[in-house]
Amino acid sequence: MRLLDARLRGHDAPLVRPSFQRGGGDAAELGAGDAGNRLHRSGRFVTLASGLDSDNDALPIRAYARVLGATVKKGETLEYKLGAKRHGYLVPAVGTVEVNGVQAGTRDGVAIEKEEKVTVTALEDAEIVMVDSV
Repeated sequence: MRLLDARLRGHDAPLVRPSFQRGGGDAAELGAGDAGNRLHRSGRFVTLASGLDSDNDALPIRAYARVLGATVKKGETLEYKLGAKRHGYLVPAVGTVEVNGVQAGTRDGVAIEKEEKVTVTALEDAEIVMVDSV
């Protein structure tokens, strides 16, 4: 496992309007602000986007991967079964966490490989995003 400082910066690529094939509802039908609600992902990982057929409630992506989000209160611990043959990339959007013994602050990236499970402990209230891929 490695701690990376990979902060995203804008680029000159044109914006592409997303299209959604799965699900069949627009933001108005979903209740605009309700999708991805922080309360919904409090204390647990929630799949936000996925290329896996089993994740019907997530936004579709064209990759054999899953994008997860979670909010974690200071002192809480979350676990995610990754699998040693998969790769993970975790970023605390806000807050400081410990990921399998490695501390990561706001916008730090943690590359995860060869780990059966990912254990995240919040050192302060945090919002995290994680990618699980092949």
